[in-house]
Amino acid sequence: VDWADRPGGPRALGGRRPRRRHWRRPRRHAAGGPLPTVTREFSATVCWFGERPLDPDQRLRLKHTTRVTPARVTRLEGVVDIATLTVTAADQLTTNDIGLVTVTTADDLVVDDYRDNRVTGSFVLIDDVTNATIAAGMIGHAAFL
Repeated sequence: VDWADRPGGPRALGGRRPRRRHWRRPRRHAAGGPLPTVTREFSATVCWFGERPLDPDQRLRLKHTTRVTPARVTRLEGVVDIATLTVTAADQLTTNDIGLVTVTTADDLVVDDYRDNRVTGSFVLIDDVTNATIAAGMIGHAAFL
């Protein structure tokens, strides 16, 4: 006896067997869309989670998709004031600050702008000493700026 013919099954109530759905993996880059960039340096918008402020000499690891590579924040361009959504010059990022930075990595990464592809346009920064996640980032500048 097929499961559909059992009491309570779809055919027992006069219905038919449910259709099987075939799922396809979505395309990451459709024809005519922007192609990813291979680079070791990029601008990003980061949300700083670290208990200590950003230190330019701090050894970090950057996790991007499935890759992990040594990285440094080489330049702090500014901090976003969340009340006015303006960028102000700053010397450091502290906990819960949103900053515009330049990140340099040891290895080449295939990246997209976050607006074009959220998977290849995002990353996390990990403290090399404590193994704590200290920042989440979006490649490119935030849409609200």
